[in-house]
Amino acid sequence: METFVTLPAHRPPGDLKELSPENQEKWSKEKISKWMLDEIEGKELDPYGQRRTKLSHFFDGTLTPFDAGSAPLAVKWNGFPKLVKSKYQDNKTRWDICDSNRMLMDEYLEWSVARTTGRRFPDKKNEQLIQRIAFTCEGPEYWQFLADYEGIDKVFEIYKSVNPMMVKQQAEVDDLLLKNDKTGEKVYNPMNNWNLRPTNGSIAHLIHPSNTLSAEIDIAAQATVARFKLDEDGNEIPIVDADELIKCSQYGNPGRNSDPNIGSTINTVVLSGQSITIAEPVALYIYAVDTSNLELRYGPDASQRASPLPDGIISCVRGDLNKNQGLRIHVEIPDAVKEKYSSSGVDLTVSHIFDTKTNEYIMYGSQIADRITMSVSAVALPNPISPIAKYECIREPLGGGNGRR
Repeated sequence: METFVTLPAHRPPGDLKELSPENQEKWSKEKISKWMLDEIEGKELDPYGQRRTKLSHFFDGTLTPFDAGSAPLAVKWNGFPKLVKSKYQDNKTRWDICDSNRMLMDEYLEWSVARTTGRRFPDKKNEQLIQRIAFTCEGPEYWQFLADYEGIDKVFEIYKSVNPMMVKQQAEVDDLLLKNDKTGEKVYNPMNNWNLRPTNGSIAHLIHPSNTLSAEIDIAAQATVARFKLDEDGNEIPIVDADELIKCSQYGNPGRNSDPNIGSTINTVVLSGQSITIAEPVALYIYAVDTSNLELRYGPDASQRASPLPDGIISCVRGDLNKNQGLRIHVEIPDAVKEKYSSSGVDLTVSHIFDTKTNEYIMYGSQIADRITMSVSAVALPNPISPIAKYECIREPLGGGNGRR
């Protein structure tokens, strides 16, 4: 039985318990609801400097009653950047290039790889082994909000709790701060070294300009607009191609795994006569990690003995991967696994994991990104009364993007 209610508030990403009750309310009203209402009311400007279209089929669940118990629709995509994969056909080339540059990681998933010092496989003399890979899909806005309202000391403690190297290297809170040249005040620096570098196995949140929570909401909202073009006879032709929708409605970026898939899926739901919102808790998530075809090779030459991938090597550190709502995962060999195989005489690393599908050891974080499924979920509201507004696509495409990145 359907029970239509309004939500008391938008919950923090992954239902994290880091905000005070007062700040949870601020997060709901001043961030999530504000972004949603700005979209609904057409307050945002498009790349042409014109007001966005007012939306009739996107809603804020804290204001509009809906069936909060209905099953959400998970929109899924692969976490490795499609634009990189399309450009570089050779696996090792694309893995190496993407591992070295966070600005290429544009599928709402970013990672950092820590390698061992001076340790290499006998047959791979030029490649250092991987000690740890950290993946995150946490939006930068949440971490900025933490710093602004919960304080930088709390942010620092969370950083240390998920990055053991910060404790080992005696990191200080000032490492996360940047001095404002005008005021002299020290403020949180999202591009600090503990969140910036792709080579230290440390990471806190997303930094790519396209990888934001507000971008996620913008894509979902603007995809609710029906678009068409006219043929030579003046007949309306609905626009359903994923990349063409992006160019027409000016949200996200074409050519990626994520934005076209999100937009196209939501547009299809709306064209069926329903309104949508983003399912709670509003965030982007690591939906799953495919560990099939992965095994641990623990012989002296890293090839003679193998076992199925032991539990604990891939762990969800923030969020809940069991609910398909992972926010941060680590890939590393736990001490218990090292102890179990200690008789082999091998100090195991992530690079002792072998992919039987590609016949390659894990020498890049990108190899795991290939196996990660990302998602954002939507909840639909039947809306047979309000007609779907249709708009002709008459603008020259700018290649996507809406200035909210």
